[in-house]
Amino acid sequence: MFDWGQALLKVVPLVFGKENHAYCLRHLAENFLQVAGKHGIRKEATKQLVKEMLCRVAYATTLGQYNDAMQELSVYKPELAQWVNDNEPEQWAEAKFRKERWGRLNNNLGNTRRTSISGSMGLVSE
Repeated sequence: MFDWGQALLKVVPLVFGKENHAYCLRHLAENFLQVAGKHGIRKEATKQLVKEMLCRVAYATTLGQYNDAMQELSVYKPELAQWVNDNEPEQWAEAKFRKERWGRLNNNLGNTRRTSISGSMGLVSE
């Protein structure tokens, strides 16, 4: 799930239960980089570095790995670690997610299907 509509963030948990959906890491990363920019991180190499730190937090499979990744982020830029804590990591961080996720943070079947169809037809996919 992503944050294009704040109404979705409020309604989906009421319908499906909060433990049954995860936030989209791609959209979280976009928001994270916007916040990073407000804290002086503007160079592409530095943006890539903090994005990789966020991914280490998100993909950590144990709480120990999660805490290590958060510590690394906190040492580098405490404001970004606070942003992670403020943005419900239990809804997107593998180590904190309440349900089994099969090791994936998202599954964009639309892009997979479009790419496979375009490839088989000799078309260029976006």
